[in-house]
Amino acid sequence: MCSSDLAYLLQGLAIQMWMRYVELCEALSPEQHWDVYADYFATSRFFEAGPEMSKYQSFVASFEEAADLKTQYIVVVAIVLLCVCFQVLKNINFHPRMGIVTRTIAKAAGDLSFFLILFSIVAGMYAFFGCLVFGQEMDRFSSFANAFEAVLETCVGMYNPVDEPEFTLGKKVLAMMYFWSYIVISFFILLNALLAIVVEAYDKVQTAADEESKQDRSEEHTSELQSPL
Repeated sequence: MCSSDLAYLLQGLAIQMWMRYVELCEALSPEQHWDVYADYFATSRFFEAGPEMSKYQSFVASFEEAADLKTQYIVVVAIVLLCVCFQVLKNINFHPRMGIVTRTIAKAAGDLSFFLILFSIVAGMYAFFGCLVFGQEMDRFSSFANAFEAVLETCVGMYNPVDEPEFTLGKKVLAMMYFWSYIVISFFILLNALLAIVVEAYDKVQTAADEESKQDRSEEHTSELQSPL
């Protein structure tokens, strides 16, 4: 299934979800007061439910369903927009200049796959190490999933564990070795290798586009010379 088919399928799903959401919102009828207890002045059995308890529970259930449905609708619409973006990139691939993005990614797909594997191995090792050493003191390293997210954010500069005092608590030398070794390997080496892969693929695609453009102009010029006066 291509991105366009997936986008159409998700658009239909989003329309159905929105219609269901509107239906639920129109059916909601909140009241200023719900008589959920049988007797507010009872001297015993204080929490005995009244006749409107079932109506109140039904209202809460419908309200929660509408809230959950709205959240799911937003997620589906976001995925649709991403699919549309990919489809636009795919549709402009015919142009030698505007299709430079998709052609560059296709050219570098093999090297990017091996880079992704290598980067995942390095990030996974540092996440396991961080979870093992700093997991008891820091929430960001309390589990492998949190630690893996933390090392990814550290790589792009969104998170700096050195800013937290628990990171260097009792093991400053080990913490600094962990942090700077990861920065050197992930940022200065791996990310620059990623940049080199993309730049090399872009250069090849750009060269091919220039040659294709020259060939088209040459063929056009030749056809003009061969055309009868």
